[in-house]
Amino acid sequence: MFYQPGTTDHNLPFDPFKACVVPRPIGWISTVSATNQSNSEPTANLAPYSQFQNLTFDPPYVMFSANQTPENIRKDSVVNAESTGIFCWQLATYPLREAVNVTSEQVPYGVDEFERAKLERTYSQLLSPKCPVPNFRGVPMVKDSPVRFECEYHSTIRLPGNPPMGTVDIVIGKVIGVYIADEVINTQTGKVDVAKTEPIARCGYYDYAVVRECFEMKMPGAEIMRAGLEGSSKKNKEANVKNGEEKGAATEEHHWSGHGAPSTFGADVDAYYDSWNSAAQRNGNSRQGSTQINGNAAGTNGVVNGEGSNGASGEAHWSGRGAPSTFGATG
Repeated sequence: MFYQPGTTDHNLPFDPFKACVVPRPIGWISTVSATNQSNSEPTANLAPYSQFQNLTFDPPYVMFSANQTPENIRKDSVVNAESTGIFCWQLATYPLREAVNVTSEQVPYGVDEFERAKLERTYSQLLSPKCPVPNFRGVPMVKDSPVRFECEYHSTIRLPGNPPMGTVDIVIGKVIGVYIADEVINTQTGKVDVAKTEPIARCGYYDYAVVRECFEMKMPGAEIMRAGLEGSSKKNKEANVKNGEEKGAATEEHHWSGHGAPSTFGADVDAYYDSWNSAAQRNGNSRQGSTQINGNAAGTNGVVNGEGSNGASGEAHWSGRGAPSTFGATG
């Protein structure tokens, strides 16, 4: 079969798109509400999002995507993360599956999902809200989850949605703290034992999957690429030195001479970025150009102004710390 989303009908009882992009990790996001005239006492919020992913590893960034309602009401997680500047992620696991489902229900703003799901809490250690939150102990997290991230809010990208759906908020956060339960770390390999964590993932429709089995395949080729897969910038740099190459030279064949972010990312994102930056400088392109990639100026620090969408063009509105990296025509 073939269909064009939004143009031709797939003639199936359910939309197949999300069932094709599987399995999708779950963004089980916890936040606290900011206080204002109508909300004098902060409350905790916990909700799962089926469109969640890590974006980079050095430094680590994550994102979750939240559809607004047809009335353009934004999700509590988005409102709280933007207003306080902080949020947490916890791994959704098979033993916690029922609680994950309970927290997925849409309830009025200010309802505490930890209480509804009868979940025991622990609290973040590093996060501080950017606005007053009385009696702040930290962002609550699910104590029984074996992996948890503490995140500082970075930016929001707003994408248009077709009626009757509202627009989509893509929230990006920088991970500044990682908790991993000791019992899920393999003492022989030093790796997180995924089978022990039993993560659940979304598979479209009402379906979920649980991961209990993994297999390993090592990428052939340069050591620097394997170091990227291991998430080690230190090993990347050591591999460059070992090979007698300048930083980024190992991926010279992948450099870009013009403006714009690279469209092809290999396993070692840092090396590609460094190669692009080096090539851009050699070709007279400023690192402060339209799509600086290092994340310190006009590159990945784009912030959405939250003013809605650009309509059919599919472009996002941006304001704040800088312009976004290059995206496709529809985000």
